[in-house]
Amino acid sequence: MLRVLRKAWRAFLGWIERSLTRPYKARARLGSPGPGDQVGKKPELDYAPPSKKLLYATAFCFLALTSLSTALLLSIILLGQASNELITSIVALSSTLAGIYIGRKGGDLGGR
Repeated sequence: MLRVLRKAWRAFLGWIERSLTRPYKARARLGSPGPGDQVGKKPELDYAPPSKKLLYATAFCFLALTSLSTALLLSIILLGQASNELITSIVALSSTLAGIYIGRKGGDLGGR
């Protein structure tokens, strides 16, 4: 049982890490290439993985969002009403996650 949970946790963290990994262009080198050097037509892209703190904070936000959404659904089913505090917490966590992803991807919402 513990192995299954550990494997699921690693898969979940891997999914978050892949979604937060962003491409970046390597800086151009100073100077001009020599006569025998080949010049690439496109700059190569490298990928910047997220820090462990960002990875764990994002995972915590996803887990908290899932548990709060479950609590809201149970509240609606069992009590017949939605709690304002739960709704506020869900909106705040959703905004936090949106901020993480928009900030990590560069914040360019308008396509070029």
